[in-house]
Amino acid sequence: SNRAVNDDVVQERVRANLQEYGLSGHYCEFGQINLLIIETDPTRRFLIMDGQHRVSVMQRLFELHAYIRPIWFQFRAKR
Repeated sequence: SNRAVNDDVVQERVRANLQEYGLSGHYCEFGQINLLIIETDPTRRFLIMDGQHRVSVMQRLFELHAYIRPIWFQFRAKR
């Protein structure tokens, strides 16, 4: 089972990424996000298996700087 997303953790990681971007011009390494696809689900939604906090951080950074600053990450999908 996945941990609940802790907003304090997300806020700290957003702050760290904004600081890193200010120093280096790019965000911190997000690593690999593991996704799950349930084949019997007709919507074919992706579920996050590992990386909930990192995805939440990327979402907040996107909301702050949409289309201005690229966010790079890797993903792996399992079915």
